[in-house]
This record gives sequence, structure tokens and C-alpha cells, in this order.
Amino acid sequence: MKMLPFFKTSFLILSFLIAFSSCNKDSEDGGGDVGGGSLKAKVNGEMVNFGNVQASSAIGVIAITGEKDEMKITFILPADIQEGETQLSDNDVSHSAVLEIGDKAVLGNGVININSHNHNKNTLKATFHFSGTIITGDEEYNITDGSLDVNYEEAK
Repeated sequence: MKMLPFFKTSFLILSFLIAFSSCNKDSEDGGGDVGGGSLKAKVNGEMVNFGNVQASSAIGVIAITGEKDEMKITFILPADIQEGETQLSDNDVSHSAVLEIGDKAVLGNGVININSHNHNKNTLKATFHFSGTIITGDEEYNITDGSLDVNYEEAK
């Protein structure tokens, strides 16, 4: 089953990033000591402004997350990603998007368009869209009109 390797790799990457980022969020506007910024998207047609945006880079990837109530969105991208359009895939952990709603998860297939990535200042701006089906069911989610603007911290 192709999902098991994805989950194992995702878990390892996310565990590493969490362990080295020492997250301490003070507000929902990206405050705290891990990189932050803004992240929003339409989820099945309804605009969601994700708060508690966190972004960090380690082991060759950038992890970006945002939360809103029971909803969490996560992107894993290569640290050396360049400007332009890149495919997001449910079977490529280094180019992935995941939407979690409570205890449900959607692995997305779609596109992220990197508008700018300043490797020296650790900033990334992009637009995105992706869709997928709940892993344990058949409920479809469409994430459209997404944008992110983050400053990421590098794990030390």
C-alpha cells in the first residue's frame, strides 16, 4: 500500500522539525519563536484564514503549517525549491500538502506556484490549489485560491 511509506516518511520529517523548532506560539498571527506569516485558502468553497502559522526548515525540507479550529493544513517542500509551478502529490513526501479535519486527513494532489523564495532571508510566497479524498473514506475536499507568505526558521 503506497500510503504507509508516505506516512512513515512524513512522520519522521515532522517529528524532526518539531523536535528542533521548540515551538511556542503567543498568538494566531504568526507570533512566537518559529517562523510565521499568513496562510489562507478556500476549503470546499469557504474561505479559511489559518492562524498559528509556523514554518521551519531542516534536513533539506521546509515545513509550513497553519491551523483554524479543527482544521490544519501542512506543506512539505524541498528547501531548495525555486520560483515557478511545482506539482503537489499524495505519493511524494517532499512535495506534499495535507489537510487535517479533526481525525480525518486528506493527502492532496495539485499545484503550488512559488512566486518568490529568498533563500538568504528565509521567505517564501506562493499560491496553491489541491484536492483529495479523506484517507479512510470517500469524502472529497477541494482547496482553492490558496496563498501563503511565510518567514521560516532554520533548525540549528
